Amino acid sequence: MKKSDRDVIRISSDQVESIRLDYAKQAGQQPSEIQLKALVQDKVDEEILVREARRLLLDKGDESVRLRLISKMRALGEGAKYASEEELLQKAYDLRLDEDTIIRRHLVHKMQILLAQSDGDPAPSDDDIKKFIEQNPQPYEAASRVTFSQVFIASQSNKKALSLLRKLQTSPDSLALIETLSDPFPLGLRLTEVSESLLQRRFGQQFSKLVFAGNPGQWIGPLESPFGLHLVRVEEVSSKRSPSFEDIKPAALRSLIKVRAVMRTEENMDRLRKLYLTEVGWNFKRTDNASL
Repeated sequence: MKKSDRDVIRISSDQVESIRLDYAKQAGQQPSEIQLKALVQDKVDEEILVREARRLLLDKGDESVRLRLISKMRALGEGAKYASEEELLQKAYDLRLDEDTIIRRHLVHKMQILLAQSDGDPAPSDDDIKKFIEQNPQPYEAASRVTFSQVFIASQSNKKALSLLRKLQTSPDSLALIETLSDPFPLGLRLTEVSESLLQRRFGQQFSKLVFAGNPGQWIGPLESPFGLHLVRVEEVSSKRSPSFEDIKPAALRSLIKVRAVMRTEENMDRLRKLYLTEVGWNFKRTDNASL
């Protein structure tokens, strides 16, 4: 049976060049051959989803599409020429104004929602969730946390920092000296239960590494951060622990549902790709879409 024109997607050499130039402009470098092929495949996938959306009449009766087309017709000065909005809409379709980028993106989004939907699949069981956690343990591990006090030196003077460090190390009640010795610090002079990742983001990787390696009750430093210099007294480091299943079940369930939706989307996208052939401008050789 002969394929209809609907089943063929053509990406011209001009379109390929436009895709290449857009990437180079945004990334500041030319795409590799693999990257260019992936970008072209994205363009093909977009066209597939738009065509399938129109085949399913997802644009018809869509308020966002209707308002966009009417707005474009009025911007062209065509609004007053037609007795009804229906005539105005039909003229917009005749003029191919539905090829508008915003409308196409809207239709792609509607198709992606459809492709991700479950066809009566059962909800994940506890066993499914536990298996998912075993395969992806890191997000569900309770992170190590540290509580520490600090003296902040805004001037970044190592000489001053070392002098203050000796004073703190020899004082019988060093904690009482913190307010007197420290410069003001926006995050406070005592930080409690701070995770390693948060400490890295705020103070830097090396700072976090040294603080977590510090012995509780001892002053260390000076430690450098984007803010300045710090003298740190670690009070407590809590090690990683495994939370209970009930504690992490809701988050794991949400993640598992998202992963399954992504897999369904890709499976359904593969099915749609097989319905189309492509002609790509770098050789104009007709190929099965799967081998683009």
